[in-house]
Amino acid sequence: MKNLLIITSYISGHGGMERIINKITNIIESSPLFTDVKISVVSLSDGVYLNKKFYSKADRSTDWIECSSKKIIDGKFSITKLNKLYHVYHIVKVLKKEKFSHVISTGPGLCYLLSKVRWALKQDFTIFGWPHFSSSSGNGEFKFFGYSDRNLCISKGIMHELDILLPQSKNILFPNPVDHNEIKIQHDKPDGVNFCYIGRFIFEGQKRIKDLLDACLLSKTNFTLHLIGDGPDYKLIVDYIDKFKLKNKVVIHRGWHDDPWRILEKIDALILTSAYEGLPTVIGEALSRGIPCISSDCPTGPSDFINDPINGKLFKIGATLVLSKILDDIVNKELNFDPIETQKSIEYFYIDNFVNRLQSILS
Repeated sequence: MKNLLIITSYISGHGGMERIINKITNIIESSPLFTDVKISVVSLSDGVYLNKKFYSKADRSTDWIECSSKKIIDGKFSITKLNKLYHVYHIVKVLKKEKFSHVISTGPGLCYLLSKVRWALKQDFTIFGWPHFSSSSGNGEFKFFGYSDRNLCISKGIMHELDILLPQSKNILFPNPVDHNEIKIQHDKPDGVNFCYIGRFIFEGQKRIKDLLDACLLSKTNFTLHLIGDGPDYKLIVDYIDKFKLKNKVVIHRGWHDDPWRILEKIDALILTSAYEGLPTVIGEALSRGIPCISSDCPTGPSDFINDPINGKLFKIGATLVLSKILDDIVNKELNFDPIETQKSIEYFYIDNFVNRLQSILS
């Protein structure tokens, strides 16, 4: 029996990483190919990392994981260092209670800690680092992934970053799984052109929604941009829309939705303007439905999915004029994408292929 632990920290319960962890636990617990694998998940968080607030407690979800063996451990103290010690205590407690064969860590600092705890407890589990952001994101010191035995790189960009820092033999290309969904039919709909953004509402910072709104201002055509999600900058975004009279072009669907793809009957393209990503889950979800994706070519992630001109387009971060031109070209039907070819373009990411990769690392 293989006993697998996924351990993560500083997550709100609403992001792509959470959906991927939940998907993997469901695959393992429901597939006859993994009857010899038991999976557990531990999530540690107090919402603050290096004095940076990731989310408020009011914005936090604790029911994002369906795993039968799960533990979500919040910090109890207002002082970050005390919360770190509190988390160390719980990691030691979990590892002493149950013997794991494999431990997957989403954070570099956790890889360092796990290596020390493994030595102290005289255990022999394999440590996998599993970064979900590029090194440029500032979310942890990537050099600490050197304390893992192997690193699961969810995108080619992340693998390239780790290959520079660490021995290349440590790093495995291990993209996240994508469900093979039904194509969302786009043709013969009378309600105009609909673009959408799905994710956390961050005005500048990582998600750069301001760039998306600025592209709407520069556009010369008529369409509706739908913003689906929630986040700390909701009011900033609303104020910006009001200030520049964008209400006729931008609609906000505020809230975390179990299936955001059901909100709109017709989606002509998904738009992302991020400064950094890992491997954006939302792009895979869109392409699997035959929806093309227009994304900033941020350091890691989007370029793994987007194959111009088959399933979308990439533009330089902050190039709002270029983005506005792409949107206009779609509206004017000067830029077209075939839904069937779009869906086929990500065969490598679908679950059957992921299962083979997962079996390989657990063998």
